[in-house]
Amino acid sequence: MPGIMYRSMGGGPGFETGPTLFPPTMRHSAVSVQDDVLWVFWRNVGDAPEHMLVSSIALTPDWQAWQVSQTFSLAPYEGADEPVSPSLRSVAYGRQCQGRDPAIFEEGGQIYLLYALARASGIGLGQLFFDQNSQDPVDTTYRLHRSSN
Repeated sequence: MPGIMYRSMGGGPGFETGPTLFPPTMRHSAVSVQDDVLWVFWRNVGDAPEHMLVSSIALTPDWQAWQVSQTFSLAPYEGADEPVSPSLRSVAYGRQCQGRDPAIFEEGGQIYLLYALARASGIGLGQLFFDQNSQDPVDTTYRLHRSSN
């Protein structure tokens, strides 16, 4: 079920169920850990237009007490030349005013967010910048630079 946290103490079988932090309409998530903050990049089924959301979770020792500190829209939707319609759980047929499938790529100390755009008609790439001096994830600032193509 989307939105439920699980963990495995040894990295293998035997996952333990944790808190439900996201709605059942969550889909297409990617994560990045920066210091003691878990950043979750995700989409919400039914949004019109569907767009990238980002949430922060302070990684406190008691993982059962984790809570989403904030959720906000990170990047505008893609496929703006197509009609706006609510997203559905289905196969992507043709261009639509929606995006999907976020992924995190890290190399050489740089962090990038990739995502399918216009309902899988292309790939978007943005470099993420996190404010490492912030002590509170709610006040953490970020910038997203989108490629021109």
